[in-house]
Amino acid sequence: MREPAQSRAWLLATAALAATTILAGCRAKAPPAPPAPAPVEVVPAPEAKPPLRDLQTLLAALADADPATRAAAARDLGALGERQAARPLIDALSDKDPQVRREAAAALGLLRDPLGTLPLAQVLQKDSSPEVRGAAAGALARISSRLAVDPLIEGLRDPQPRVRAASADALAVMGPMLRSGIRGEMGRGRAATALIDALKDDQAAVRIAAAKAIGAFREKRAVGALVALLADGEARAAAINALAAIGPRDAGAALAEAAQNSPDEAVRAAANKALANMAGRD
Repeated sequence: MREPAQSRAWLLATAALAATTILAGCRAKAPPAPPAPAPVEVVPAPEAKPPLRDLQTLLAALADADPATRAAAARDLGALGERQAARPLIDALSDKDPQVRREAAAALGLLRDPLGTLPLAQVLQKDSSPEVRGAAAGALARISSRLAVDPLIEGLRDPQPRVRAASADALAVMGPMLRSGIRGEMGRGRAATALIDALKDDQAAVRIAAAKAIGAFREKRAVGALVALLADGEARAAAINALAAIGPRDAGAALAEAAQNSPDEAVRAAANKALANMAGRD
């Protein structure tokens, strides 16, 4: 028989051996470690757009020998919005390159400096490029000086349809100002008369632009011409909108007559649509 001390030592050794065996078995049966995560691809942030160049750098570029550089400088000067650039941009309206002149005209419109009104009016009347003349009309619309009205009326008679349409669009922008009497009523009647004549233009783009402008003017003298324009499939939608803008008091009776008695089914439908648009605006 073993001594009590020996028995206790033997029991402790046996227990330790059993524990070691159990732990080894657990390690053997443990699930495999999860795979390491895939490396994350780091996408660099997009580079920020460089700020516009400063005024002096752009003015220097406006005198560069390369016309593309001059055109880009004129465009950036308009975006920069510094009125100090107005005089140099006016000078650029005489550049020998039409792209430079076009960008200079557009930039003056962005500046909205009244100083550009008369030079832009001269460009609209005299520049050899239709694109430049059209840009001048758009710039005059942005400046919205009453001094631009007569040059834009002349623009409605330009030999190029794109310039005629641009001039009508410019008058449309100025219509609410002229209608309200802000900055005076000068030229409103003459402009409305010229726009009514433009409803008979041989180019649809011009007829559409003229109808939109008349709607902006809310010119009641144009009702008869606009009702006649309902027969024009290309300009019909613009005529409907213009008549709806003029309103039922001045256009309602003529539209009702056309809706009931016109021999043209398309005109009857268009007149009814214009009447419905009027009701929707009330």
